[in-house]
Amino acid sequence: MKTTIAAIALVALGAAHAYSEDLTVEGAIEIQTKAGAGDFTGRSEWVAMTYYLQGLIEGIGTYQGTLSENDEATVYCPPRGKGYSIEELLPVLRAVPETQKSRPAREVILEHYASQYPCKDGR
Repeated sequence: MKTTIAAIALVALGAAHAYSEDLTVEGAIEIQTKAGAGDFTGRSEWVAMTYYLQGLIEGIGTYQGTLSENDEATVYCPPRGKGYSIEELLPVLRAVPETQKSRPAREVILEHYASQYPCKDGR
């Protein structure tokens, strides 16, 4: 059991290191596909990626909230109480045109929020 846990931890750490660089849309889809196929490494990478994406989503939301609280211009204006989830983003990432799949997932996510929740008052 300890060996299994150690192996999973090493794979997760390796995956986490990969995310210290920008995770591309293509990379996220590849991980999702491998995990869905039951690939052991893919499942471990999936777990690490979900934590990465959740942190990214929460970071974007916190940054937006801080800008808004300080009456500074924000990139997007979600409805009050808007929740964020990875499940809502996976279809967005999959819908990216093939020619754009090498883009960082964080850029695509932020652009998605900006198009879904535009600010009406210029903020």
